[in-house]
Amino acid sequence: PRPINDRCPDAMSLSVDGSVVFGSTEYSFNDGNFRCGDFSQQGVNNLAPALWYTITGTGGNFTASTCDTATTYGTAIQVLTGTCDALSCVGNAGSNGDFACNENFLASTVTWST
Repeated sequence: PRPINDRCPDAMSLSVDGSVVFGSTEYSFNDGNFRCGDFSQQGVNNLAPALWYTITGTGGNFTASTCDTATTYGTAIQVLTGTCDALSCVGNAGSNGDFACNENFLASTVTWST
């Protein structure tokens, strides 16, 4: 079955308490998702399916990461703001040998101000 959050209107709400959330793009659709940067030079397919999450900002910094041993393919994280019909890029990260992830060259980490 397809993930419940593989489209922007169905984004899954996340807590900002440091909880770990696991997700898989297996069975997700490529629905022409908004792209926040070109990750092709970092080994990430720009046309790959995506999962959508949402948070409510606290005014502090927030970090999203795919830093886990379960990360076995090139990943990208895009941080967007706005509504699904009017998205703007806040930040992004692609597979780049994230040294905070014990040199997992498939992982991505991005931090932004909420």
